[in-house]
Amino acid sequence: MNELALSLGSLIVGIVASVWVSAYYFRKSLRKSLTPYVQFYSSPFKGIDPAVKKALQVTYQGTPVDDLYEVQFLIANTGDKAIRDLIEPLTFSVPEKCSLLDASLLHLDPPELKVVLIVSDDRRAVKLNFPLLNSNDFFVLKVLLNGTPKFDELKFSVLIDELPPTLKPERLSFDAVGTSRKREVEFSLLAVGLIVTLFGFVLFKVVYDGWVLLPKYESGAVSYLSQLGLGGVTICLAVIPAFLLTLLGALMSAAAMFDGSFPPSKKKFVLPEGLAKSHFRFAVRDIDAES
Repeated sequence: MNELALSLGSLIVGIVASVWVSAYYFRKSLRKSLTPYVQFYSSPFKGIDPAVKKALQVTYQGTPVDDLYEVQFLIANTGDKAIRDLIEPLTFSVPEKCSLLDASLLHLDPPELKVVLIVSDDRRAVKLNFPLLNSNDFFVLKVLLNGTPKFDELKFSVLIDELPPTLKPERLSFDAVGTSRKREVEFSLLAVGLIVTLFGFVLFKVVYDGWVLLPKYESGAVSYLSQLGLGGVTICLAVIPAFLLTLLGALMSAAAMFDGSFPPSKKKFVLPEGLAKSHFRFAVRDIDAES
């Protein structure tokens, strides 16, 4: 009877698990997602002495520029379904108290991707129309603004089935972007890693030389600890930093072979060399401070 109940119970659990897993992957296969990322956010005039800034006369195509802001977006299909048949195009709305100076597409992936950029007549919106955006396809949009936008004022809108009408940009992780160039050895990191590893080996040698002098364990823990003394305890504890230094040095040396990360990370977005580099990690603080 117990064996029958166990068999029935296992069968029921197996069926429930199979149905749950199947439903999970079925829902995942139907997921549609379009994500605008902020890759780069910069204010070239920020930090300039007010007197110097006042003396500067900057114009862009004849338009006076008081506060130049450069924003670079990476817009990607982060879902599992292709995005097609837009009812209304993906639209970037220029924030209040800002004016649009320029908008351009810097990169398409794949290269045959078709994206049409249209600036509205009043220059308050940048429309991006595409017939098809497959899963993992993306493109890079750069806008130049005259004004000081806050991060929560950067918004996109779109009208299509299964997507929300408003898309708020997300910050793009630095580790998510890579280039197609061949990996190069970072010799400075390799040198530091080898030096740290050497210190670990030296400490292991000190521990080894002192270990042979430790008393033998014969008459219980209390008696043995009393015989060890401070020097013996120090030798025993030195094993920990010796191990950590050796491990840390080995990981740093390995990371030097893979662009500073180990295990080597697979980049989510691969960009040309000039577009992959940005100072966004520093610009984040500027955004938050102004928000």
